Amino acid sequence: MTRSITGTKVIMEKDNKTTSEFDRSMLIINGDAAHSTLLNDLLQHNERSAHYRLQRARSCDHALKLLRKQTVSCCLVNYPGRYDDASARVLSFLKSIRRRKLGENIAVIIIADEGECDARTAVEFIHQGAQDFLVRQDITAHRLFSSIDDAIHQCEFQKNLINLAHYDHLTGLLNRGLFLDRLQHTVNQCARNQSTCSLLYIDVDNFKQVNDLYGHDVGDKLLLKISEQISRNCRNTDSAARIGGDEFAVIINSPPVSDAAKVTDAIIKKIAANIFLETPDIEVSLSVGVAHYPSTAKNIDELMKQADSAMYRAKRAGQSRYVEFSKNQHNQWQRRNRLESMLPDAISNSELTLTMLPVFHVGSDQLASISPMIDWSPSRYKVSADEVLLMIARLKLYESYYRWFIEEALRQLSAVQAHSRQAVDLILPMQKLNDEWLMQQLEQTTQYYPEYANQITIALSEATLLQNPLQGQRLVKQLKLLGYQCLVTQFSASHESKALISSLPIDILQLDQRCIPELATRLDSRKTLEAAVVYAHRLDRKIAISRVQGQAAADIVQQSHCDFIEANYCPIITTANTIANDKTTMNARVLSSMA
Repeated sequence: MTRSITGTKVIMEKDNKTTSEFDRSMLIINGDAAHSTLLNDLLQHNERSAHYRLQRARSCDHALKLLRKQTVSCCLVNYPGRYDDASARVLSFLKSIRRRKLGENIAVIIIADEGECDARTAVEFIHQGAQDFLVRQDITAHRLFSSIDDAIHQCEFQKNLINLAHYDHLTGLLNRGLFLDRLQHTVNQCARNQSTCSLLYIDVDNFKQVNDLYGHDVGDKLLLKISEQISRNCRNTDSAARIGGDEFAVIINSPPVSDAAKVTDAIIKKIAANIFLETPDIEVSLSVGVAHYPSTAKNIDELMKQADSAMYRAKRAGQSRYVEFSKNQHNQWQRRNRLESMLPDAISNSELTLTMLPVFHVGSDQLASISPMIDWSPSRYKVSADEVLLMIARLKLYESYYRWFIEEALRQLSAVQAHSRQAVDLILPMQKLNDEWLMQQLEQTTQYYPEYANQITIALSEATLLQNPLQGQRLVKQLKLLGYQCLVTQFSASHESKALISSLPIDILQLDQRCIPELATRLDSRKTLEAAVVYAHRLDRKIAISRVQGQAAADIVQQSHCDFIEANYCPIITTANTIANDKTTMNARVLSSMA
């Protein structure tokens, strides 16, 4: 049986002994005639000499010239004791080999007469890359060959370690560590030479489904074939890497911008055409994001983030396509970075405000609850509530945000309740199912407003509950035990959501507006609304409608026997302070809009 290990053919003998069978080249450097004769006799008059091919170099400089042109397995360096700077010559030779990265493949053994070189210098030789140091008077053929074999195997072992540290074990491409180093080097080089580079982020579409349906073996084969196609379609000056499970990257050095587009287009088209697996129904496609330095990115961090952002835009746009990070995106990028740098201070300084959307009992002017909506108006920027929440999630500002949010919402509830004839609930959104900190913060804050503790409704989206139904069930039951009401937002009335809702002690279902588009003019939307109302009431749940557009749609909601309607269809959105300070005006507006 024969197998290949790092270029060395190993023969498995019947008696389980292994012998090296490839022709190793030996380079003898320096030394007078007596030294050369000694090594020559030891190397040639031994049965193992058949595996070695001998060469000679007059000096270390001569040896370096030879090493640039041919491959050598081991260098035997006779210590040039006749020179006053002998140690410096050998150290210079070792450093030259390491600097030119030849030391990964070439073993070096230093040979000196007894007393010719002190112990400290010998240790320095080993530290600078030599594998062994031998005293000439103690050398035997057996010891010499053992030292040579050990030195070569040590080099091979070091090379394998370097490969494991720098290259992906499956595909052989650069791994993430070496990729980042290569990218930084490329960007620095571009900055010095005033040139350009491009970065491609490549993601395999639906790769998780391939692993789930066909197993990891098929997934690994697919990744291997994709990496081969990426390498085949890159130029020699480009660097390809595998930076994650199914994510790849390519550094295109000094291209015209059109070259990056050509490479990307070639990779996308040829991968789909040239990958064949045993499972023929696997359709391979890629989503690619492209960013350019220095036209849009000014450093390595921006370049990586922009390529990643462009890649996700490509995935959202559909399969098998690429998106370049454009000037317009760069402007949006700068805007987002500016806002994200301002947001932490805005939260800590209470520069955010809450707008309370009133929710009324259908068919009356009675205020049932208030739903807080975040509002932030930094100078020169217009920011939506959804954008603020996305930035909070990206920056992981949940704790500081919710600490302010809950306290401010309860303060405004207190202001509303002081001027209301009946109890008004506060609807608080919960973004995650396992946010124990949020629950603790809610309990701590309600201690300051104990009279409103039973007037809090926790809102959970249907999508969040469906992601982890078991965890959702535990959370809803816990909330109910603590005395909170539970509301499900974006209720779609699908079979999956109905099965989940029927098993949960939910109080209110808020119908997703996408289920009832153009309610005033479409018959199917009205039927969907009526069916959702019947379903909720049969389960003893209440149903709410939000963001109803126009008076005609509001009338249909009222006729359908819904329980609650959010009043943001009114021309004026009422804040909690307005409710508290001008209740008469608010009721007049609500009554006029409901009439």
